[in-house]
Amino acid sequence: HRSAPVEIRERLAFGEKELPGALEALGGLPFMHERVILSTCNRVEIYSTTGDAEKGAAGLVQFLLEDRGVAEQDLQGCLYCHSEPQSVHHLFNVASSLDSMVVGEAQIIAQVKAAYQRAWENGATGKVLNQLFQKALKVGKHVRTATDIARRPVSVSSVAVELAGKIFGDLKGRTTLIVGAGEMSEAAAVCLASSGAGTVLVANRTFSRAEDIARRFNGRALHFDGFQDELASCDIVITSTGAPHFILRKADMVKVMARRRNRPVFIIDIAVPRNVDPEVDGIDNVYLYNIDDLEKITAKNLAGREGEMDKCREIIHAGTEEFMVWLSSIEASPTISSLKRKVEDILHRELTRALVDSRPRSPSTPDEVAWLSRRLAQSLLAEPIGRLKAHTSRGNGTLYTSVLHDVFDLDETGGGKGAGSSGGGEPGVQAPGVMTIGSRGSALALNQAGWVRDRLSGAYPGREVAMKTIRTTGDRLKDVPLEQMGGKGAFVKEIEAALLAGEIDIAVHSLKDVPAELPDGLVIGAVTKRAGSADVLVAREAVSLDQLPEGARVGTSSIRRRAYLARHRPDLELVALRGNLDTRLRKLDDGEVDALVVAGAGLRRMGWEERITQSIPFEVMLPAPGQGALALEIRKADGSAAAAARGLEDEDSRSAADAERGLIAALGGGCRLPVGCQVEVEGDWLKIRAAIISPDGTECIEKMGRCRREDADEAGRGLAGELLKAGGDRILALCAPAAAGEGR
Repeated sequence: HRSAPVEIRERLAFGEKELPGALEALGGLPFMHERVILSTCNRVEIYSTTGDAEKGAAGLVQFLLEDRGVAEQDLQGCLYCHSEPQSVHHLFNVASSLDSMVVGEAQIIAQVKAAYQRAWENGATGKVLNQLFQKALKVGKHVRTATDIARRPVSVSSVAVELAGKIFGDLKGRTTLIVGAGEMSEAAAVCLASSGAGTVLVANRTFSRAEDIARRFNGRALHFDGFQDELASCDIVITSTGAPHFILRKADMVKVMARRRNRPVFIIDIAVPRNVDPEVDGIDNVYLYNIDDLEKITAKNLAGREGEMDKCREIIHAGTEEFMVWLSSIEASPTISSLKRKVEDILHRELTRALVDSRPRSPSTPDEVAWLSRRLAQSLLAEPIGRLKAHTSRGNGTLYTSVLHDVFDLDETGGGKGAGSSGGGEPGVQAPGVMTIGSRGSALALNQAGWVRDRLSGAYPGREVAMKTIRTTGDRLKDVPLEQMGGKGAFVKEIEAALLAGEIDIAVHSLKDVPAELPDGLVIGAVTKRAGSADVLVAREAVSLDQLPEGARVGTSSIRRRAYLARHRPDLELVALRGNLDTRLRKLDDGEVDALVVAGAGLRRMGWEERITQSIPFEVMLPAPGQGALALEIRKADGSAAAAARGLEDEDSRSAADAERGLIAALGGGCRLPVGCQVEVEGDWLKIRAAIISPDGTECIEKMGRCRREDADEAGRGLAGELLKAGGDRILALCAPAAAGEGR
């Protein structure tokens, strides 16, 4: 609508029945891969992925010319083309209604969703456009819920709708008469129709023009001379003719009101000179507004909306950056997948050989394990080392060795950074004996502890860093729901006991598993940078939570997730599914469930990000307090461990954690409580959003707060108090039976 007149837009528009064929035809074009067609009364846009941006754009233009039967000269100055990141930013603007004729209107996000749904149903989308459009819908919803953009109309036409709503309340079924085919009157009619107004009548001196406009609204055209005969049936009248005199006088409207039995009429006179005699406004139940009246209201609303527009732009900018980071990351996905397959093939081949070797079938002694490890290492590295030597002989050695150093985090001495004996340590830092890290034995827990070990080894090359696996209550009782085994403490008590006994020096936990109250003598020495706090959907077929079929089986072990799922999709079958992350994924792949909801951070740390189907919006499901970050727990008096942990501290994550843990401490909760919390860090300020949701999802109490970093704990506790006062205490009382027996 900004670049092309309606005459061009209607020639290019795709009807609902035309979309499947058009999507299929687009898929047959060279350089064209994924595609979505967004066709509304105000825009025709094609979103696609292509191997060649320039040729892809040219192909799209040619497709429009041929498929729509439009001459190239007719489209001069009407087309626009964006590539990322501008194309991403544009779609997010569109979904947020900032690019709409009526900024803040609600219809466009439904139109974007429908366009995406139709493309997905026809197999036209893939990994990139699935992620792009899901993100666009999330951004659009965030803009509407986090700002007042939809509550302050700033166009003359949208102000007209606002006034009509005040006069009539519900606009459903109201008849609108347009007298004169001006652009502004048409825009006002668009707004009224999108707000639920019923029949549209159009009168114009050129009857064919009246027919064209009426056709767009499924309305009825009138001859200009007869429009006054229809006034008695019209609730809203919009005039915008070029007549030099009044076309509607007081005497005319007195007769009309008698025929209407004095039912209200809203008249919008946006013509200059005016079409309606100002004395009409003196008739009871006639509400007359001219262009100056509407523009005064518009100016007032515009002044109040500038701040809201800035908020919208910030949300869209942040969403664009997040998507572009994701888009950059998937460039390496094929290589990563290929590398994993190759390594798995080598390991399978060598282990098969080992089983038929004359050596023992099940290595059980250190020597046998060492022999098998050397054999695997040689097989894995033989080809890469051979290729590195070949590149070195051709003069490319520096490039390839620097890549290997970066990818594998190698040192410059020929030994690994964790070798322990190759360096003398940091200047001024002592290199005492072994530092032992304690962790649960799950694959994810060991991966997280290994990440910590590698960084500590790099920071203290003269000190050996070892790992000790500790089995917790949560690991032993795999078939018992979390809320029945003692909540969060179930995954940390035994590790904390080992820490207090001096068996380990640093305990590595998922922060969300750490109780709000720590044992005497222990502190959290560091909170690491989050790997994202959102919950994610992992599904076998659907591309989003909303697209799961009715009755789909969704597995989760969390009472919080079950509550949010029951609230958002009560038609789903929720399956209590415990086990380590890899176990749950295997159950999904074996068909025990249709989808899982898990923490996205775990999948990212394990390198399984490609399994993520959708990052669930915070508007649908708030994460658990602390989700996505690691906590390094140490003895309060252990200065050496404190110094080591301090190097892994992330200030933003720590500030957010302080607020979240303050909230949980005040609520007295753990995994047994359906509590969600999300914290955004904005410079020195935190924006906290927290909720208590009933186990069946029927009631959700949510509060928001803002504080400085140094007040995070106090703010979290204060927000907890607000939640309890608003009825959260009643919800938590319902959960009390499930909490029975929890120690802390």
